[in-house]
Amino acid sequence: GSPEEFLAAWAKITRMTYRKGFAPMYRCVRSPAAGSDEQRRYIRLTSDAGWGCMIRVGQMLLATALKRHHAAGGSGACGVGRGAGGTGRPR
Repeated sequence: GSPEEFLAAWAKITRMTYRKGFAPMYRCVRSPAAGSDEQRRYIRLTSDAGWGCMIRVGQMLLATALKRHHAAGGSGACGVGRGAGGTGRPR
């Protein structure tokens, strides 16, 4: 394809980005053995750098699927959906 076609396709991609500055979440990184005097250790997460990529990939995949679904008039891959009179029956 041409550069113009590529740019048009690129512009249609829904992107999810990194987040930062949200309320901290704590993750236990060391849990002592039963009967130990050692304390649990936690890390404080205030950004989704690292672990958030899996969530973003899922969000982008879902957003793309929903965009395609609604662009097709609500019909599914098998032609089932609201597109043919809203019955939900195959066309």
